[in-house]
Amino acid sequence: LSVIARDPEGGTLKYYWKATCGRIVGSGSGISWTAPTVIPLSGRCTVSVSVEDQLKAASGVSADFTILN
Repeated sequence: LSVIARDPEGGTLKYYWKATCGRIVGSGSGISWTAPTVIPLSGRCTVSVSVEDQLKAASGVSADFTILN
């Protein structure tokens, strides 16, 4: 998964990824997400990223995945 973000002032960005299930591998603007070995009851996992600039201004986005057998 990847996200494109830019700071209008050209500053450095930090990326904070999290997932409700499964595993995130990597860091920065692009990561890999591995689905869980045990499917949650809802069958749903959410992966989200928050991007923060040097002034601590942040923006975020998330994606929902439905796991099917």
